[in-house]
Amino acid sequence: ETVTGDYTANLASNFSETVGGTYTEAITGAQDTTAASTTINNDTTIIGTISHTGDQTSSGTITGTTDVVGGGKSLKDHTHTDTAGLGAGTTSAPN
Repeated sequence: ETVTGDYTANLASNFSETVGGTYTEAITGAQDTTAASTTINNDTTIIGTISHTGDQTSSGTITGTTDVVGGGKSLKDHTHTDTAGLGAGTTSAPN
């Protein structure tokens, strides 16, 4: 089916789709999805920058091949200052 103008479909109930092979979408404009929640049940690769608002929880390891920055502190490049009186092997919070 080819639609040459705008297209709107309104479904009053559930919608299910099954694809027996590869499913490809090509969208030349923006894509916007609104739902109560979204669950992705497979490995996912995202190519591009991700902007995120809200908390994030991970049950596995988070790996950054360049650096990880939290609270403005670089995990790779931050330093600590030895503070007298803290005890052997104990340092202050990151600078």
